[in-house]
Amino acid sequence: TTKLDNITSILGFGPSNAKEIKNKYNITKASELINQYEKNPNKFKLTHIQEIGIKYNKDLKTPIPRNETKKIFNNYFLPRIQEIINKYNLYGMIAGSYPSGKTESKDIDILISSPNKYSNKHENILKQIINNFKDNEEIITLSLGESKFLGLIKGYETNIWHHLDMRIVSNNE
Repeated sequence: TTKLDNITSILGFGPSNAKEIKNKYNITKASELINQYEKNPNKFKLTHIQEIGIKYNKDLKTPIPRNETKKIFNNYFLPRIQEIINKYNLYGMIAGSYPSGKTESKDIDILISSPNKYSNKHENILKQIINNFKDNEEIITLSLGESKFLGLIKGYETNIWHHLDMRIVSNNE
């Protein structure tokens, strides 16, 4: 089994999940699991995140070109949240591998800075940001906390879904 076809290469599957699937269903490859799941989803007891991992596996394996990250951020993400940015005096930027100049990445990291650490909790700023996108059509939430969002976002000019990690921090962190 190549690394790319390993069950652990699917979002939501770790080594213990892969071992369990091997023991229970005699499946050792990601492609086998995806194929079997698509034929009979009720055969498997998977978490919501694992189901998303299987459904969008091909998209999530597709590298994100730098210009796509920039388009998603500037033309799609920022315009949608401009009102929130203005209301709370926030600043957003692309983080992760993007600032290093890499030509492509495996996910999109967005950092939102806030002048007031305590407003984040009381105002649920991240939740307000996410609510500006259509659930399951433009954005998929995997995890949403006070300061961190993990999910998927649909491409700007493509229908390819990408990992999106977003953090909100105070300016003095």
